[in-house]
Amino acid sequence: MIKKEQGFTLFEVLISMFIAGVAVLGLVMLELNILRSSQSSFNYTIATIEANTLVDKVWQNLCDIDGTDTPTATIYKDVYDAWKADLTAGLSGATSTGITTDVQLEDKVIVEWNDKNFDTDAANDQVILNVTYPDFAGKCK
Repeated sequence: MIKKEQGFTLFEVLISMFIAGVAVLGLVMLELNILRSSQSSFNYTIATIEANTLVDKVWQNLCDIDGTDTPTATIYKDVYDAWKADLTAGLSGATSTGITTDVQLEDKVIVEWNDKNFDTDAANDQVILNVTYPDFAGKCK
């Protein structure tokens, strides 16, 4: 009589372990990509919040100019310097053109950063806010 074997052969066990190992490596790679993407999303959110913060700080002081002159960056130097320090502390590798020359009634606030997680186009690593301030011309006092 021929006795039937029960159980698995060593070869079958090795093949199953190999397949399970490849699956686990795939899950680990997926998790790493998710973490990289979430960090990039976090950087974009911080940049947007910081750009809006600068707009709010300029907005608070619009009456200092009284709408008669174009406000220069020197008027807002303290506000801009404090904002830029907060920006670089919150977003590593961040630079900003911010208010480098003039704060006009229509202006742009640009925040750029270097995303080390992805080698992508630099245009993806920036936030540009188009800002329009009201002209108070003599209405503040």
